[in-house]
Amino acid sequence: MSRGFSLVEMMVVVVVFGMLLAMGIPNYRIWMENTRIRNAADSIQAGIQKARVEALKYNAPVRFTLVGGDSEWEVGCVTPVADGDGDGREDCPTVIEHRKAKEGSANITVLATPADAAEVIFNSLGVIQVNPAPPSPAFTQVDIDSNLLEATDSRDLRILVGVSGSTRVCDPSPELDVADPRRCP
Repeated sequence: MSRGFSLVEMMVVVVVFGMLLAMGIPNYRIWMENTRIRNAADSIQAGIQKARVEALKYNAPVRFTLVGGDSEWEVGCVTPVADGDGDGREDCPTVIEHRKAKEGSANITVLATPADAAEVIFNSLGVIQVNPAPPSPAFTQVDIDSNLLEATDSRDLRILVGVSGSTRVCDPSPELDVADPRRCP
C-alpha cells in the first residue's frame, strides 16, 4: 500500500487550483474596488456627522471640507478659539480630524454637488449654514466612484446631505427597483 500523492496527482491539483484562481482574481479585484467605494462613503458620512457633533460640542461653527477630488477630508472650526480655559488645548481647533485618501480608499473619485461647493458648515445648533465670506453654497450630495473599474462593474454610491444636517448613503443606479431602500430618491 502506497502513501501520499503521486507527482501526477499533485500536478492535477495545481492545475485545478490555478484555473480556479484565474477565474476568481478578476471578481476579487472588482469586489475590492467596490469595497473601497463603500469605505470612502462610510468615511465621508462619518466625517460629516463628526462635524455636526463637534459644532454642538464646541457651540461654534464647524466645517467639513472635501480636500481635492478624492476621499480626503478635514473637520475643523471655522473660527479657531485659543485656550481660554487653561487646559493646554485650543478650545475650538482649526483641525479637529483629518483623513487621508490612502486610508482604505485609494483610487476613488469624489464629486460634490453643486460643483463649486467643497464644504459644509454646521452652526452651533447642528444645522447647515451658508459660508458667509465669501458666500458659497454647501454641498447637498457627494457622488463616489472608482476610477479603476468600468461603469458596469462599479457600485457607485451617493451621500445626500439634508439642510438639517442629516446624511444618507444611497445607490444612484437606475437599475434598482423603485421600492428598494438602497435607491436614491
